Amino acid sequence: MKPASTPSTPVRIFAYFDFMCPWSYLGRARLLHAIHSTRIPVHLTWVPFELYAHDENHRVERTSIIGHQHLKDVYAHLHPLGMREHILIFPPKYEGSSKRTLMGFLYAQKMGKEKHYMDVVYE
Repeated sequence: MKPASTPSTPVRIFAYFDFMCPWSYLGRARLLHAIHSTRIPVHLTWVPFELYAHDENHRVERTSIIGHQHLKDVYAHLHPLGMREHILIFPPKYEGSSKRTLMGFLYAQKMGKEKHYMDVVYE
């Protein structure tokens, strides 16, 4: 039996992320696992967005975020999911802004180094 051939045209994936979002860490790890477990060619494009665009201090007290009471439970569920992917996820006291890291990503992307930048930041 002849092995199934892979498509010649790569599947295009646009992955939206924010460096401050714990779901982005889990999603990135799971997406990369899925891509590596298949023989299908993939063209992956990372698309940054800023989840919490806020003040010049680049951080916000958690209690000032709408629905902050629910975040403790969310992080309790996120922690074991992160551990399965070897990612430490914990509830920070402040919600930081990702503005600076996203600006760094855009610069790295302009220089053709976005993959390396993503690997270093997510490490």
